[in-house]
Amino acid sequence: MTVTATRLRRGRTAAFIQTDIHSDAGLGYRATFVFMSDQPSKIDLEGGLVSPCRSPAADATALHVGPDGFFTGNFNFFDLKAEPRATRMAASGWCATAAGSIRWSR
Repeated sequence: MTVTATRLRRGRTAAFIQTDIHSDAGLGYRATFVFMSDQPSKIDLEGGLVSPCRSPAADATALHVGPDGFFTGNFNFFDLKAEPRATRMAASGWCATAAGSIRWSR
């Protein structure tokens, strides 16, 4: 097994590093890391980022598991269909306008 680290790019404020793990069978894992220095921001996030969706309760039953044999089979997904329509729309980026129509925004 061989582990390598390669510098992809080094700028004034950020460095991009790629790591690879190889075995006799070939490439087994590749990861990219970004290291950045602290930068002032023009964006002020008072109160932080807030999601319109709540976290599922510890005993939530509305969880969906992906199909066996697929990568998503390793995860439990909170089923938003049980949430009110407005909450589901906001979580996916859809917003209702005052005129009653909907639009997508990010």
